[in-house]
Amino acid sequence: MFQCKISISIISSYCYVSLLPTIFDLFNLQLEFKTLTIALNGSRDQKLLWNQISDKFGLAENLSITSVDNLGFKPVFASWPHNVDIPCSAWFTLEYLLACTCTKIKLGKSYFGNRDLDEILRKWKTG
Repeated sequence: MFQCKISISIISSYCYVSLLPTIFDLFNLQLEFKTLTIALNGSRDQKLLWNQISDKFGLAENLSITSVDNLGFKPVFASWPHNVDIPCSAWFTLEYLLACTCTKIKLGKSYFGNRDLDEILRKWKTG
């Protein structure tokens, strides 16, 4: 059988209701994803979804998280994809960044300052 990576966008509440069983089935089959796009606005459904799939992010080559500045919850990354893109990353903390095992991470609109970058470089130099 031909194996290929698929891309999924979990953007609207329609996705949660109609596609969630299929998405869970794909994760349970340990299929690899080219791109997984998740839109977070802090809703209860999205918190539940995040908690149920965050341990599967390692199956994704690319994870894109579109979000609002204040999610109302602190997402826990149980695993990391190869690449992460967060266009509005004000909620993404230094702790997240230091724990990140991604090859590439792109953060837009972050609040990181010079002290944060100094700490990141210091940790990077020490391995």
